[in-house]
Amino acid sequence: VLGQRLVLTQFDIDTSPEAAAEAAQKAVAGKPFAIFGPQFSGITAVAMKYSAPAAIPHFTSGEAASLTRKFHPSLLRTSLSQAGSAPRLGALVSYGLGAKKVGLLWIENDFGRDGRALLNDVLLLYTTETESIEALKELKKQGFDKPIVADGLVASQKVIEGALGAAEGVLVHMNTSADAPNPQMQAFVKRFEARYKARPDINAIKGFFAVQMLKAGLEVAGKLDQALFLQAMRNTLFDAKSFPELLGSVSYDFFGDLTRASYFAVIQQGRPQILASVRLTEGGMVGLPDGRLITLDSAEFRRELSLGMKGDVLPVKAKP
Repeated sequence: VLGQRLVLTQFDIDTSPEAAAEAAQKAVAGKPFAIFGPQFSGITAVAMKYSAPAAIPHFTSGEAASLTRKFHPSLLRTSLSQAGSAPRLGALVSYGLGAKKVGLLWIENDFGRDGRALLNDVLLLYTTETESIEALKELKKQGFDKPIVADGLVASQKVIEGALGAAEGVLVHMNTSADAPNPQMQAFVKRFEARYKARPDINAIKGFFAVQMLKAGLEVAGKLDQALFLQAMRNTLFDAKSFPELLGSVSYDFFGDLTRASYFAVIQQGRPQILASVRLTEGGMVGLPDGRLITLDSAEFRRELSLGMKGDVLPVKAKP
């Protein structure tokens, strides 16, 4: 990047807050250009205490809304925050399903508490991967026959395979997806599969995106300067055509929250099938895989969701 190689120093924190605090202190003491991680919201909150005073660009995949609400001068997300994804989830339930009465099953941690605060009037399974597996299996065992809507974590292969068929028919809102119908994502998936002989999950996509986002921000800044880098990140629309490795267009706000396209999908035949994309710039509109652009509150959108949940149709591959 800018003529220099990236050098990575890793710390194994084993999802422990104490280890995360120790690793963050060591990372800051090493005076790096940027910090990546931790992955989860709770331990990110611990690490933030050390990276904030140093104003080191700090990438996190944690989605809890409280992370950026606390204000960190250099925190940058690798996916939508809950505050960004909650309205889209709400639209899926309210407009897509026409739900009038809803329930919420959530996990008691930073991720679940923040999600509950934003979504206490939405039908939602809001749990992390391990809990989602058990919840889906139990719901199927008890014969639960109402629509289930979930966060994108439920669409991971770990959950789909672990739930032993109980995830079939679940509607999900995905921050990002290896099935996203854009040429940049599909090119990345092809390279990943060729190299690792496996399909990338959301964590692989986030990790790849973070490094490519660092590269793109530095190219806009023009030199290795942290302040200029953060300024470039907050004042640039990173267009997919100019920055294809970002896997789609993206922009950041002052607080480090990002905005980009996301996806409504239904789990069918053991994998998420994209039903519609919520695009970066078209408020209230979703794009269908066949290229049509329709409104969220339309009868056509409700019909597409209904057909997708029944497995009557599968999405048509969008042309690049």
